[in-house]
Amino acid sequence: MFQESVLVMKKTQIFIFLGLLCLSFLFLFLFLSTSKEPKKEEFVSVSVDDERVVYLYEMANPSDSLLSMQDVYKKGTFSNEFILGTAFVFYLKEHPDAVKVSEEEIGQSIHKIFGDIVYAHDSGNIVSPYVCSFRHNKGEKNYTYLKGCTTNDANKIYRVLVDARKSDREYILTEKLIFVKNNIEEAQLSKEPVATLKVYNDMNESKLLDEKTFLWETEMPFEVDIHDYLENASTYEYHFVFDGENFVYKNLVRLN
Repeated sequence: MFQESVLVMKKTQIFIFLGLLCLSFLFLFLFLSTSKEPKKEEFVSVSVDDERVVYLYEMANPSDSLLSMQDVYKKGTFSNEFILGTAFVFYLKEHPDAVKVSEEEIGQSIHKIFGDIVYAHDSGNIVSPYVCSFRHNKGEKNYTYLKGCTTNDANKIYRVLVDARKSDREYILTEKLIFVKNNIEEAQLSKEPVATLKVYNDMNESKLLDEKTFLWETEMPFEVDIHDYLENASTYEYHFVFDGENFVYKNLVRLN
């Protein structure tokens, strides 16, 4: 009699366990079948002449100089000097008559451009029509700066924006780039009458796209039109993400 009671109890426990297991699977199935997939980011094309696109592209490009821009393109990262220089150009576009610029003002500009990014106040240089160099005064917590400068580099980058698209929270701008260099200075020093201009697909000189010679004493270097080399030019994507306040510059990615 006692053994029969134990057997009945064990069967009851097994049935209860199986019932709970079935219910667990049922709830899991219902959860998986009713849960929504994460919403995919939907992008739409935007004109490269769109006001917002132009604003973002110019914000991310404080200089046309190889000297100031090569680290971003070669490493894909923002150096401390680039962050500060970009903020200075951004600030001085809106405040061209500023004599001194406070740490707070530079910090606010950095936040508008890059969002929450790690940086340190310091002195530095950037080739721009707005500022050439900036000096940090740690004691006074401000900056003084030398007004704009240009360079006559033999080596230059040529860039053009070819595509833009946006979603609710991101802008992606696509750029083509070529690297052009000539050896005029070397030819002058060696008194060689002929100089050479070379067009490469990137700053690492990965692929030679064109090569031309000219008499440097009587001829100017050839005018280069990037549109003649778009098919083989290197391609970069600028990513700007909405941080709750602004579309901020997150990264520059090379595609080819």
